[in-house]
Amino acid sequence: MKISKLFSLKRAISFMLLLSVICSFTLSAIPASALHEEWVMVVQNDSKWTGAANTYGTGTLRATGCGIFSLVNAVGFLTGNAMNVNEVAAWAYSIGAYNKGGADGTYRYELYPYVEAKYGERYGFTMNCNGTQGWWASVKSSVLINHLNSGGVAVAHVPGHFIAIVDYNASTKKYHVLDSYPTNARQSYPGDVWLTESHLTTVSAMTVDWFCLLSEAQTNKVKAPTISSESVVAHNANLSVSWGAVTNATSYNYKAEVFMGETSATTGTVIASGTTTSTSFTVPAQASGKYIKVTVTAVGPENTAAASKTVMLGPWIGSYPTNVEYIPVADINGSVTASSSSLWTAAKGTSFGMTWWRAFLCSPNADGTYTVNTIYENGVEKSVPVSGNQVLWVIHSGYQNYSYAAKIVNGDKLTFVGAYLDNATIRGNGYVLVNGGVPIGPDSLTIKDSTLSYKDTYIKGTLAGTTKENLVAKFNESAEFIVVKDMNGNQVSTGVVATGYTVNLVVNSEVRASYTVVVDGDVSCDGIVSTADMLAVRRVISGSGIFEGVYKLAADTDGSDNVSTTDFAIIRKMVSGS
Repeated sequence: MKISKLFSLKRAISFMLLLSVICSFTLSAIPASALHEEWVMVVQNDSKWTGAANTYGTGTLRATGCGIFSLVNAVGFLTGNAMNVNEVAAWAYSIGAYNKGGADGTYRYELYPYVEAKYGERYGFTMNCNGTQGWWASVKSSVLINHLNSGGVAVAHVPGHFIAIVDYNASTKKYHVLDSYPTNARQSYPGDVWLTESHLTTVSAMTVDWFCLLSEAQTNKVKAPTISSESVVAHNANLSVSWGAVTNATSYNYKAEVFMGETSATTGTVIASGTTTSTSFTVPAQASGKYIKVTVTAVGPENTAAASKTVMLGPWIGSYPTNVEYIPVADINGSVTASSSSLWTAAKGTSFGMTWWRAFLCSPNADGTYTVNTIYENGVEKSVPVSGNQVLWVIHSGYQNYSYAAKIVNGDKLTFVGAYLDNATIRGNGYVLVNGGVPIGPDSLTIKDSTLSYKDTYIKGTLAGTTKENLVAKFNESAEFIVVKDMNGNQVSTGVVATGYTVNLVVNSEVRASYTVVVDGDVSCDGIVSTADMLAVRRVISGSGIFEGVYKLAADTDGSDNVSTTDFAIIRKMVSGS
Protein backbone atom coordinates (compact mmCIF):
# COMPACT_ATOMS: atom_id res chain seq x y z
CA MET A 1 0.00 0.00 0.00
CA LYS A 2 1.31 3.46 -0.84
CA ILE A 3 1.52 5.74 2.16
CA SER A 4 1.88 9.50 1.99
CA LYS A 5 0.71 10.35 5.52
CA LEU A 6 2.75 10.12 8.71
CA PHE A 7 2.54 6.86 10.62
CA SER A 8 1.62 6.59 14.29
CA LEU A 9 4.31 3.97 14.88
CA LYS A 10 6.69 6.33 16.68
CA ARG A 11 3.98 7.29 19.18
CA ALA A 12 3.19 3.63 19.84
CA ILE A 13 6.88 2.80 20.38
CA SER A 14 7.32 5.79 22.67
CA PHE A 15 4.36 4.60 24.75
CA MET A 16 5.83 1.13 25.01
CA LEU A 17 9.19 2.57 26.11
CA LEU A 18 7.42 4.61 28.75
CA LEU A 19 5.72 1.48 30.02
CA SER A 20 9.10 -0.21 30.27
CA VAL A 21 10.29 2.52 32.65
CA ILE A 22 7.13 2.49 34.74
CA CYS A 23 6.91 -1.27 35.01
CA SER A 24 10.68 -1.91 35.12
CA PHE A 25 10.81 -4.47 32.36
CA THR A 26 12.99 -4.55 29.25
CA LEU A 27 11.79 -4.06 25.67
CA SER A 28 14.88 -5.61 24.15
CA ALA A 29 12.61 -7.77 21.94
CA ILE A 30 11.76 -4.68 19.88
CA PRO A 31 14.14 -4.68 16.90
CA ALA A 32 16.12 -1.57 16.15
CA SER A 33 14.52 -1.59 12.70
CA ALA A 34 11.19 -0.73 14.31
CA LEU A 35 12.53 2.53 15.70
CA HIS A 36 13.25 4.42 12.47
CA GLU A 37 11.67 7.81 11.84
CA GLU A 38 8.40 8.59 10.11
CA TRP A 39 8.95 9.79 6.55
CA VAL A 40 8.33 13.25 5.16
CA MET A 41 9.68 14.22 1.76
CA VAL A 42 13.34 15.21 1.94
CA VAL A 43 14.40 18.23 -0.09
CA GLN A 44 17.96 18.23 -1.48
CA ASN A 45 18.34 21.93 -2.23
CA ASP A 46 18.19 22.87 1.45
CA SER A 47 21.33 24.52 2.81
CA LYS A 48 21.36 22.08 5.72
CA TRP A 49 22.79 19.45 3.33
CA THR A 50 26.05 21.41 2.99
CA GLY A 51 29.16 21.42 5.18
CA ALA A 52 31.65 18.77 6.22
CA ALA A 53 29.08 16.53 7.90
CA ASN A 54 27.27 16.19 4.58
CA THR A 55 30.31 15.82 2.33
CA TYR A 56 31.35 12.50 0.78
CA GLY A 57 34.46 12.50 -1.34
CA THR A 58 34.58 16.13 -2.31
CA GLY A 59 30.87 16.59 -2.99
CA THR A 60 28.07 17.64 -0.63
CA LEU A 61 24.68 15.97 -0.51
CA ARG A 62 23.10 19.24 -1.64
CA ALA A 63 25.26 19.34 -4.76
CA THR A 64 25.50 15.64 -5.68
CA GLY A 65 22.94 13.68 -3.63
CA CYS A 66 19.96 13.41 -6.02
CA GLY A 67 20.40 9.62 -6.37
CA ILE A 68 20.41 9.23 -2.58
CA PHE A 69 17.45 11.59 -2.00
CA SER A 70 15.37 9.97 -4.73
CA LEU A 71 15.89 6.56 -3.14
CA VAL A 72 14.96 7.86 0.33
CA ASN A 73 11.83 9.59 -1.03
CA ALA A 74 10.74 6.52 -3.03
CA VAL A 75 11.10 4.22 0.00
CA GLY A 76 9.42 6.74 2.29
CA PHE A 77 6.41 7.24 0.03
CA LEU A 78 6.07 3.48 -0.45
CA THR A 79 6.36 2.34 3.17
CA GLY A 80 6.05 5.43 5.37
CA ASN A 81 9.50 4.68 6.78
CA ALA A 82 12.19 7.38 6.73
CA MET A 83 15.67 6.20 5.78
CA ASN A 84 18.56 8.18 7.27
CA VAL A 85 20.01 10.20 4.38
CA ASN A 86 23.52 10.42 5.78
CA GLU A 87 23.60 6.73 6.69
CA VAL A 88 22.59 5.75 3.15
CA ALA A 89 25.09 8.20 1.63
CA ALA A 90 27.95 6.92 3.83
CA TRP A 91 27.18 3.32 2.94
CA ALA A 92 26.90 4.15 -0.78
CA TYR A 93 30.22 5.99 -0.63
CA SER A 94 31.85 3.03 1.16
CA ILE A 95 30.92 0.60 -1.62
CA GLY A 96 31.99 2.97 -4.41
CA ALA A 97 28.43 3.78 -5.48
CA TYR A 98 28.42 7.49 -4.57
CA ASN A 99 31.01 10.23 -5.27
CA LYS A 100 33.71 7.65 -5.86
CA GLY A 101 35.36 10.09 -8.29
CA GLY A 102 35.18 12.94 -5.78
CA ALA A 103 31.95 14.78 -6.56
CA ASP A 104 30.41 12.83 -9.43
CA GLY A 105 27.19 11.70 -7.72
CA THR A 106 25.43 8.32 -7.87
CA TYR A 107 26.60 5.27 -9.86
CA ARG A 108 23.30 3.56 -10.59
CA TYR A 109 24.69 0.07 -11.38
CA GLU A 110 26.79 0.04 -8.20
CA LEU A 111 24.03 1.36 -5.89
CA TYR A 112 20.44 0.35 -6.64
CA PRO A 113 20.85 -3.42 -7.29
CA TYR A 114 22.35 -3.77 -3.77
CA VAL A 115 20.00 -1.55 -1.76
CA GLU A 116 17.47 -4.30 -0.94
CA ALA A 117 20.07 -6.58 0.65
CA LYS A 118 21.24 -3.71 2.84
CA TYR A 119 17.97 -1.97 3.79
CA GLY A 120 15.00 -3.96 2.37
CA GLU A 121 14.08 -5.96 5.47
CA ARG A 122 14.68 -3.03 7.80
CA TYR A 123 12.44 -0.59 5.93
CA GLY A 124 9.99 -3.02 4.30
CA PHE A 125 10.67 -2.91 0.55
CA THR A 126 12.08 -4.93 -2.34
CA MET A 127 14.10 -3.68 -5.32
CA ASN A 128 13.95 -4.86 -8.93
CA CYS A 129 16.72 -3.46 -11.12
CA ASN A 130 16.30 -5.86 -14.03
CA GLY A 131 19.42 -7.68 -13.01
CA THR A 132 21.86 -4.84 -12.47
CA GLN A 133 20.96 -2.72 -15.49
CA GLY A 134 17.52 -1.28 -14.71
CA TRP A 135 15.21 -0.48 -17.60
CA TRP A 136 16.47 1.83 -20.33
CA ALA A 137 13.02 3.06 -21.37
CA SER A 138 10.73 6.07 -21.23
CA VAL A 139 7.74 6.60 -18.93
CA LYS A 140 5.55 5.11 -21.67
CA SER A 141 7.00 1.69 -20.82
CA SER A 142 4.30 -0.84 -19.85
CA VAL A 143 6.76 -2.22 -17.28
CA LEU A 144 6.72 1.10 -15.43
CA ILE A 145 3.01 1.83 -15.87
CA ASN A 146 1.91 -1.64 -14.74
CA HIS A 147 4.23 -1.43 -11.75
CA LEU A 148 2.85 1.96 -10.68
CA ASN A 149 -0.73 0.73 -11.16
CA SER A 150 0.09 -2.22 -8.89
CA GLY A 151 1.14 0.07 -6.05
CA GLY A 152 4.88 0.19 -6.69
CA VAL A 153 7.20 3.20 -7.08
CA ALA A 154 10.39 3.85 -9.04
CA VAL A 155 13.68 5.73 -9.03
CA ALA A 156 14.11 7.25 -12.48
CA HIS A 157 16.89 9.06 -14.36
CA VAL A 158 16.56 12.25 -16.37
CA PRO A 159 19.55 14.07 -17.94
CA GLY A 160 22.08 14.64 -15.11
CA HIS A 161 19.56 13.93 -12.34
CA PHE A 162 17.51 11.28 -10.47
CA ILE A 163 13.86 11.61 -9.42
CA ALA A 164 11.24 9.38 -7.76
CA ILE A 165 8.03 8.44 -9.61
CA VAL A 166 5.42 7.22 -7.11
CA ASP A 167 2.02 7.02 -8.87
CA TYR A 168 0.22 7.09 -12.24
CA ASN A 169 -3.25 8.28 -13.28
CA ALA A 170 -4.36 6.27 -16.33
CA SER A 171 -7.23 8.61 -17.22
CA THR A 172 -5.05 11.75 -17.35
CA LYS A 173 -1.76 10.02 -18.21
CA LYS A 174 -0.07 11.98 -15.44
CA TYR A 175 2.76 10.76 -13.21
CA HIS A 176 3.26 11.68 -9.56
CA VAL A 177 6.88 12.87 -9.31
CA LEU A 178 9.02 13.68 -6.26
CA ASP A 179 11.92 15.85 -7.43
CA SER A 180 14.24 16.58 -4.49
CA TYR A 181 15.85 19.46 -6.41
CA PRO A 182 13.19 21.20 -8.56
CA THR A 183 14.43 23.67 -11.18
CA ASN A 184 13.05 25.94 -13.87
CA ALA A 185 14.64 23.78 -16.52
CA ARG A 186 12.80 20.70 -15.25
CA GLN A 187 9.62 22.70 -14.56
CA SER A 188 9.15 20.58 -11.43
CA TYR A 189 8.37 23.14 -8.70
CA PRO A 190 7.59 22.69 -5.86
CA GLY A 191 9.01 19.16 -6.11
CA ASP A 192 5.93 17.10 -5.23
CA VAL A 193 4.10 17.41 -8.57
CA TRP A 194 1.95 15.58 -11.12
CA LEU A 195 3.51 15.77 -14.60
CA THR A 196 2.11 14.68 -17.94
CA GLU A 197 3.49 11.93 -20.13
CA SER A 198 4.34 14.63 -22.64
CA HIS A 199 6.31 16.58 -20.01
CA LEU A 200 8.39 13.52 -19.09
CA THR A 201 9.12 12.67 -22.73
CA THR A 202 9.61 16.09 -24.40
CA VAL A 203 11.01 18.53 -21.79
CA SER A 204 14.71 17.96 -22.38
CA ALA A 205 15.83 18.33 -18.74
CA MET A 206 12.98 16.07 -17.55
CA THR A 207 12.93 13.29 -20.15
CA VAL A 208 13.02 9.92 -18.37
CA ASP A 209 15.38 7.45 -20.03
CA TRP A 210 15.95 4.86 -17.26
CA PHE A 211 14.23 3.52 -14.13
CA CYS A 212 14.49 0.94 -11.35
CA LEU A 213 11.46 -0.48 -9.48
CA LEU A 214 10.61 -0.68 -5.77
CA SER A 215 7.73 -2.66 -4.15
CA GLU A 216 6.46 -2.89 -0.61
CA ALA A 217 7.73 -6.11 0.99
CA GLN A 218 5.26 -8.84 1.79
CA THR A 219 4.76 -9.47 5.49
CA ASN A 220 3.64 -12.49 7.43
CA LYS A 221 0.32 -10.89 8.35
CA VAL A 222 -2.92 -12.73 7.60
CA LYS A 223 -6.20 -11.38 6.20
CA ALA A 224 -9.72 -12.36 7.18
CA PRO A 225 -10.96 -15.52 5.41
CA THR A 226 -13.84 -15.48 2.92
CA ILE A 227 -16.54 -17.82 4.25
CA SER A 228 -18.67 -19.94 1.90
CA SER A 229 -21.89 -21.70 2.92
CA GLU A 230 -25.59 -21.79 2.17
CA SER A 231 -27.48 -18.64 3.18
CA VAL A 232 -30.41 -20.72 4.48
CA VAL A 233 -30.20 -24.14 6.13
CA ALA A 234 -33.11 -26.43 6.96
CA HIS A 235 -33.98 -27.33 10.50
CA ASN A 236 -32.55 -30.81 11.20
CA ALA A 237 -29.95 -30.47 8.41
CA ASN A 238 -26.18 -30.14 8.74
CA LEU A 239 -24.47 -27.00 7.42
CA SER A 240 -21.18 -27.25 5.54
CA VAL A 241 -18.87 -24.25 5.98
CA SER A 242 -15.66 -23.69 4.02
CA TRP A 243 -13.23 -20.88 3.22
CA GLY A 244 -10.30 -20.21 0.93
CA ALA A 245 -6.83 -20.80 2.36
CA VAL A 246 -5.39 -17.58 3.79
CA THR A 247 -1.78 -16.73 2.97
CA ASN A 248 0.52 -17.06 6.01
CA ALA A 249 -2.21 -18.63 8.17
CA THR A 250 -0.91 -21.47 10.33
CA SER A 251 -4.34 -22.52 11.64
CA TYR A 252 -7.98 -21.44 11.89
CA ASN A 253 -10.27 -21.06 14.90
CA TYR A 254 -13.95 -21.61 14.13
CA LYS A 255 -17.19 -21.18 16.05
CA ALA A 256 -20.89 -21.53 15.26
CA GLU A 257 -23.63 -20.08 17.48
CA VAL A 258 -27.39 -20.57 17.20
CA PHE A 259 -29.72 -17.67 18.07
CA MET A 260 -33.34 -18.18 19.02
CA GLY A 261 -34.29 -14.53 18.53
CA GLU A 262 -34.14 -12.11 15.62
CA THR A 263 -30.95 -10.71 14.05
CA SER A 264 -30.74 -8.04 16.75
CA ALA A 265 -30.09 -10.71 19.38
CA THR A 266 -26.65 -10.58 21.01
CA THR A 267 -26.51 -13.87 22.92
CA GLY A 268 -26.36 -17.25 21.24
CA THR A 269 -25.49 -20.84 22.17
CA VAL A 270 -22.19 -22.23 20.86
CA ILE A 271 -22.95 -25.43 18.92
CA ALA A 272 -19.54 -26.00 17.27
CA SER A 273 -16.03 -24.70 17.91
CA GLY A 274 -12.42 -25.73 17.54
CA THR A 275 -9.09 -25.21 15.80
CA THR A 276 -8.14 -26.71 12.44
CA THR A 277 -5.45 -26.54 9.80
CA SER A 278 -8.07 -27.51 7.21
CA THR A 279 -10.39 -25.02 5.50
CA SER A 280 -13.81 -26.42 6.41
CA PHE A 281 -16.00 -27.72 9.21
CA THR A 282 -19.58 -28.96 9.66
CA VAL A 283 -22.23 -27.28 11.81
CA PRO A 284 -24.51 -29.92 13.39
CA ALA A 285 -28.22 -29.92 12.58
CA GLN A 286 -30.54 -27.82 14.74
CA ALA A 287 -34.17 -28.59 15.55
CA SER A 288 -35.00 -24.99 16.45
CA GLY A 289 -33.61 -21.49 16.24
CA LYS A 290 -33.79 -18.41 14.05
CA TYR A 291 -30.28 -18.18 12.64
CA ILE A 292 -26.70 -19.44 13.00
CA LYS A 293 -23.70 -17.14 13.19
CA VAL A 294 -20.47 -18.66 11.87
CA THR A 295 -17.10 -17.09 12.73
CA VAL A 296 -13.73 -18.16 11.32
CA THR A 297 -10.45 -16.62 12.53
CA ALA A 298 -7.20 -16.98 10.57
CA VAL A 299 -4.19 -17.31 12.87
CA GLY A 300 -0.81 -16.14 11.57
CA PRO A 301 2.68 -15.50 12.95
CA GLU A 302 2.03 -11.76 13.36
CA ASN A 303 -1.73 -11.35 13.79
CA THR A 304 -5.20 -12.87 13.64
CA ALA A 305 -8.10 -11.82 11.38
CA ALA A 306 -11.74 -12.93 11.68
CA ALA A 307 -14.81 -13.03 9.45
CA SER A 308 -18.44 -13.91 10.24
CA LYS A 309 -21.51 -14.99 8.27
CA THR A 310 -25.16 -15.26 9.27
CA VAL A 311 -27.11 -18.29 8.03
CA MET A 312 -30.89 -18.25 8.48
CA LEU A 313 -32.65 -21.37 9.75
CA GLY A 314 -35.60 -22.13 7.48
CA PRO A 315 -37.70 -25.01 6.19
CA TRP A 316 -35.24 -25.96 3.45
CA ILE A 317 -31.77 -25.41 2.06
CA GLY A 318 -31.25 -23.01 -0.84
CA SER A 319 -33.97 -22.55 -3.45
CA TYR A 320 -37.68 -23.18 -2.97
CA PRO A 321 -38.77 -26.82 -3.30
CA THR A 322 -40.90 -28.04 -6.19
CA ASN A 323 -44.67 -27.69 -5.82
CA VAL A 324 -44.52 -25.26 -2.90
CA GLU A 325 -46.56 -22.10 -3.23
CA TYR A 326 -45.43 -18.98 -1.42
CA ILE A 327 -46.71 -15.41 -1.26
CA PRO A 328 -44.31 -12.58 -2.13
CA VAL A 329 -44.35 -9.76 0.41
CA ALA A 330 -44.05 -6.59 -1.64
CA ASP A 331 -43.89 -4.06 1.17
CA ILE A 332 -42.59 -4.76 4.68
CA ASN A 333 -42.07 -1.51 6.54
CA GLY A 334 -43.93 -1.14 9.75
CA SER A 335 -47.36 0.41 9.52
CA VAL A 336 -47.20 2.00 6.06
CA THR A 337 -49.93 0.67 3.78
CA ALA A 338 -49.82 0.24 0.02
CA SER A 339 -52.61 -1.01 -2.20
CA SER A 340 -52.11 -4.27 -4.12
CA SER A 341 -49.43 -5.39 -1.70
CA SER A 342 -48.96 -7.14 1.60
CA LEU A 343 -47.14 -5.97 4.70
CA TRP A 344 -46.36 -6.54 8.34
CA THR A 345 -47.19 -4.05 11.06
CA ALA A 346 -44.74 -3.40 13.86
CA ALA A 347 -45.54 -4.87 17.25
CA LYS A 348 -45.32 -3.24 20.71
CA GLY A 349 -48.67 -1.51 20.96
CA THR A 350 -49.24 -0.35 17.38
CA SER A 351 -52.43 -0.87 15.37
CA PHE A 352 -53.48 -1.11 11.75
CA GLY A 353 -56.59 0.48 10.29
CA MET A 354 -58.07 -1.66 7.52
CA THR A 355 -60.99 -2.02 5.15
CA TRP A 356 -60.02 -4.01 2.05
CA TRP A 357 -57.38 -6.11 3.75
CA ARG A 358 -57.41 -9.62 5.23
CA ALA A 359 -55.35 -9.60 8.42
CA PHE A 360 -53.65 -12.38 10.36
CA LEU A 361 -52.70 -11.73 13.99
CA CYS A 362 -49.82 -14.08 14.81
CA SER A 363 -47.79 -15.13 17.85
CA PRO A 364 -44.11 -16.17 17.63
CA ASN A 365 -42.92 -19.74 18.15
CA ALA A 366 -39.51 -20.93 19.32
CA ASP A 367 -38.80 -22.46 15.89
CA GLY A 368 -39.09 -19.06 14.17
CA THR A 369 -42.61 -19.56 12.82
CA TYR A 370 -45.70 -17.53 13.73
CA THR A 371 -49.04 -19.17 14.55
CA VAL A 372 -52.22 -17.53 13.21
CA ASN A 373 -54.46 -16.80 16.21
CA THR A 374 -57.07 -14.40 14.80
CA ILE A 375 -58.15 -13.61 11.24
CA TYR A 376 -59.85 -10.31 10.34
CA GLU A 377 -61.78 -10.43 7.08
CA ASN A 378 -61.79 -7.57 4.58
CA GLY A 379 -64.76 -5.44 3.69
CA VAL A 380 -65.53 -3.81 7.03
CA GLU A 381 -63.65 -0.83 8.40
CA LYS A 382 -61.81 -1.75 11.57
CA SER A 383 -58.70 -1.10 13.63
CA VAL A 384 -56.60 -4.12 14.61
CA PRO A 385 -54.31 -3.65 17.63
CA VAL A 386 -50.97 -5.43 18.03
CA SER A 387 -49.44 -6.08 21.43
CA GLY A 388 -46.44 -7.79 22.98
CA ASN A 389 -44.38 -9.80 20.51
CA GLN A 390 -47.27 -10.42 18.15
CA VAL A 391 -47.09 -9.41 14.50
CA LEU A 392 -49.92 -8.58 12.14
CA TRP A 393 -49.60 -9.65 8.53
CA VAL A 394 -52.15 -8.09 6.19
CA ILE A 395 -52.80 -8.56 2.47
CA HIS A 396 -54.90 -6.35 0.21
CA SER A 397 -57.87 -7.99 -1.50
CA GLY A 398 -56.71 -6.57 -4.83
CA TYR A 399 -53.28 -8.17 -4.55
CA GLN A 400 -52.58 -10.83 -7.18
CA ASN A 401 -51.74 -13.43 -4.51
CA TYR A 402 -54.79 -12.71 -2.37
CA SER A 403 -56.46 -15.99 -3.41
CA TYR A 404 -53.63 -17.93 -1.77
CA ALA A 405 -53.93 -15.96 1.46
CA ALA A 406 -57.69 -16.55 1.48
CA LYS A 407 -56.98 -20.24 2.17
CA ILE A 408 -55.15 -19.54 5.45
CA VAL A 409 -57.05 -20.60 8.60
CA ASN A 410 -56.52 -20.18 12.34
CA GLY A 411 -53.79 -22.47 13.66
CA ASP A 412 -51.73 -22.34 10.47
CA LYS A 413 -48.04 -21.60 10.96
CA LEU A 414 -46.58 -18.82 8.85
CA THR A 415 -42.87 -18.63 7.99
CA PHE A 416 -41.55 -15.23 6.95
CA VAL A 417 -38.51 -15.84 4.75
CA GLY A 418 -36.14 -12.94 4.16
CA ALA A 419 -37.95 -10.70 6.64
CA TYR A 420 -36.83 -10.12 10.22
CA LEU A 421 -38.24 -8.37 13.27
CA ASP A 422 -35.68 -5.89 14.56
CA ASN A 423 -36.64 -3.69 17.52
CA ALA A 424 -40.33 -3.86 16.63
CA THR A 425 -39.66 -2.94 12.98
CA ILE A 426 -39.84 -5.36 10.07
CA ARG A 427 -36.72 -5.38 7.86
CA GLY A 428 -36.33 -6.65 4.31
CA ASN A 429 -38.57 -8.04 1.56
CA GLY A 430 -39.30 -11.75 1.42
CA TYR A 431 -41.99 -14.42 1.26
CA VAL A 432 -44.76 -15.85 3.41
CA LEU A 433 -45.09 -19.64 3.53
CA VAL A 434 -47.92 -21.56 5.16
CA ASN A 435 -47.24 -24.61 7.32
CA GLY A 436 -43.64 -24.93 6.17
CA GLY A 437 -44.48 -24.58 2.51
CA VAL A 438 -47.48 -26.89 2.03
CA PRO A 439 -48.88 -25.95 -1.39
CA ILE A 440 -51.86 -23.63 -1.46
CA GLY A 441 -51.78 -23.37 -5.25
CA PRO A 442 -54.37 -22.51 -7.93
CA ASP A 443 -57.74 -24.24 -8.35
CA SER A 444 -58.17 -23.71 -12.08
CA LEU A 445 -56.17 -23.73 -15.29
CA THR A 446 -56.57 -20.46 -17.19
CA ILE A 447 -55.48 -19.67 -20.76
CA LYS A 448 -53.35 -16.63 -21.58
CA ASP A 449 -52.83 -17.53 -25.29
CA SER A 450 -55.74 -16.59 -27.58
CA THR A 451 -54.88 -19.39 -30.05
CA LEU A 452 -56.25 -21.85 -27.49
CA SER A 453 -59.89 -22.37 -26.46
CA TYR A 454 -61.90 -24.58 -24.13
CA LYS A 455 -64.55 -26.98 -25.40
CA ASP A 456 -66.08 -28.97 -22.58
CA THR A 457 -63.19 -31.02 -21.17
CA TYR A 458 -60.96 -30.29 -24.16
CA ILE A 459 -58.37 -27.63 -24.90
CA LYS A 460 -58.26 -27.03 -28.65
CA GLY A 461 -56.13 -24.98 -31.00
CA THR A 462 -53.68 -24.76 -33.89
CA LEU A 463 -50.96 -26.63 -32.05
CA ALA A 464 -49.21 -28.73 -34.70
CA GLY A 465 -45.52 -29.04 -33.78
CA THR A 466 -46.00 -27.43 -30.34
CA THR A 467 -43.61 -28.70 -27.69
CA LYS A 468 -44.59 -29.59 -24.15
CA GLU A 469 -42.74 -26.50 -22.85
CA ASN A 470 -44.56 -24.17 -25.27
CA LEU A 471 -47.93 -25.68 -24.38
CA VAL A 472 -47.34 -25.09 -20.66
CA ALA A 473 -46.35 -21.49 -21.39
CA LYS A 474 -49.82 -20.84 -22.87
CA PHE A 475 -51.37 -20.89 -19.37
CA ASN A 476 -51.34 -18.30 -16.60
CA GLU A 477 -50.47 -20.78 -13.85
CA SER A 478 -46.90 -21.60 -12.84
CA ALA A 479 -45.24 -24.48 -14.71
CA GLU A 480 -44.63 -26.23 -11.36
CA PHE A 481 -48.37 -27.03 -11.20
CA ILE A 482 -48.86 -28.19 -14.82
CA VAL A 483 -48.32 -31.84 -15.74
CA VAL A 484 -48.64 -33.07 -19.35
CA LYS A 485 -49.31 -36.77 -20.06
CA ASP A 486 -49.44 -38.80 -23.28
CA MET A 487 -52.34 -41.02 -24.41
CA ASN A 488 -51.03 -43.88 -22.23
CA GLY A 489 -51.00 -41.74 -19.11
CA ASN A 490 -47.22 -41.32 -18.98
CA GLN A 491 -45.89 -37.94 -17.85
CA VAL A 492 -44.19 -36.01 -20.67
CA SER A 493 -41.13 -33.92 -19.92
CA THR A 494 -40.24 -32.81 -23.46
CA GLY A 495 -41.15 -33.32 -27.14
CA VAL A 496 -44.13 -32.46 -29.34
CA VAL A 497 -47.64 -32.77 -27.87
CA ALA A 498 -50.36 -34.55 -29.86
CA THR A 499 -54.12 -34.97 -30.01
CA GLY A 500 -55.22 -37.14 -27.07
CA TYR A 501 -52.58 -35.87 -24.64
CA THR A 502 -53.83 -34.37 -21.37
CA VAL A 503 -52.79 -31.22 -19.55
CA ASN A 504 -53.37 -31.40 -15.80
CA LEU A 505 -53.37 -28.94 -12.90
CA VAL A 506 -51.70 -30.77 -9.98
CA VAL A 507 -51.28 -29.21 -6.52
CA ASN A 508 -49.77 -31.26 -3.68
CA SER A 509 -50.39 -34.49 -5.66
CA GLU A 510 -54.04 -33.50 -6.10
CA VAL A 511 -55.32 -33.26 -9.71
CA ARG A 512 -57.52 -30.16 -9.54
CA ALA A 513 -58.26 -29.91 -13.29
CA SER A 514 -57.60 -32.02 -16.40
CA TYR A 515 -58.17 -31.30 -20.10
CA THR A 516 -57.60 -33.38 -23.22
CA VAL A 517 -55.49 -31.70 -25.87
CA VAL A 518 -56.90 -31.37 -29.40
CA VAL A 519 -54.44 -30.38 -32.15
CA ASP A 520 -56.37 -29.00 -35.16
CA GLY A 521 -55.90 -31.37 -38.11
CA ASP A 522 -53.98 -34.03 -36.15
CA VAL A 523 -56.38 -36.99 -36.41
CA SER A 524 -53.49 -39.48 -36.47
CA CYS A 525 -52.41 -38.28 -32.97
CA ASP A 526 -48.72 -37.77 -33.73
CA GLY A 527 -48.56 -34.02 -33.10
CA ILE A 528 -48.14 -32.98 -36.74
CA VAL A 529 -50.52 -32.47 -39.69
CA SER A 530 -49.54 -34.61 -42.66
CA THR A 531 -50.90 -36.31 -45.80
CA ALA A 532 -52.11 -39.19 -43.63
CA ASP A 533 -54.41 -36.81 -41.72
CA MET A 534 -55.71 -35.30 -44.99
CA LEU A 535 -56.50 -38.73 -46.49
CA ALA A 536 -58.23 -39.87 -43.29
CA VAL A 537 -60.50 -36.83 -43.37
CA ARG A 538 -61.29 -37.42 -47.08
CA ARG A 539 -62.36 -41.02 -46.31
CA VAL A 540 -64.76 -39.78 -43.63
CA ILE A 541 -66.23 -37.17 -45.99
CA SER A 542 -66.76 -39.83 -48.71
CA GLY A 543 -68.59 -42.09 -46.24
CA SER A 544 -65.82 -44.65 -45.95
CA GLY A 545 -65.19 -43.94 -42.27
CA ILE A 546 -66.34 -42.09 -39.18
CA PHE A 547 -64.73 -39.86 -36.55
CA GLU A 548 -65.88 -39.69 -32.94
CA GLY A 549 -64.74 -37.93 -29.80
CA VAL A 550 -61.28 -36.37 -29.89
CA TYR A 551 -60.71 -37.46 -33.51
CA LYS A 552 -63.83 -35.61 -34.68
CA LEU A 553 -62.74 -32.50 -32.75
CA ALA A 554 -59.31 -32.63 -34.40
CA ALA A 555 -60.85 -32.96 -37.88
CA ASP A 556 -63.37 -30.18 -37.26
CA THR A 557 -60.94 -27.37 -38.00
CA ASP A 558 -63.62 -24.77 -38.88
CA GLY A 559 -65.58 -25.23 -35.62
CA SER A 560 -68.85 -26.22 -37.33
CA ASP A 561 -69.28 -29.41 -35.25
CA ASN A 562 -69.19 -31.39 -38.51
CA VAL A 563 -66.40 -32.81 -40.67
CA SER A 564 -66.83 -31.38 -44.18
CA THR A 565 -65.01 -30.47 -47.37
CA THR A 566 -64.19 -27.13 -45.74
CA ASP A 567 -62.19 -28.97 -43.08
CA PHE A 568 -60.49 -31.03 -45.81
CA ALA A 569 -59.46 -27.83 -47.61
CA ILE A 570 -58.10 -26.29 -44.41
CA ILE A 571 -56.06 -29.39 -43.58
CA ARG A 572 -54.75 -29.59 -47.17
CA LYS A 573 -53.46 -26.03 -46.78
CA MET A 574 -51.82 -27.01 -43.50
CA VAL A 575 -50.04 -29.87 -45.23
CA SER A 576 -48.90 -27.76 -48.19
CA GLY A 577 -47.89 -24.89 -45.94
CA SER A 578 -49.87 -22.40 -48.00
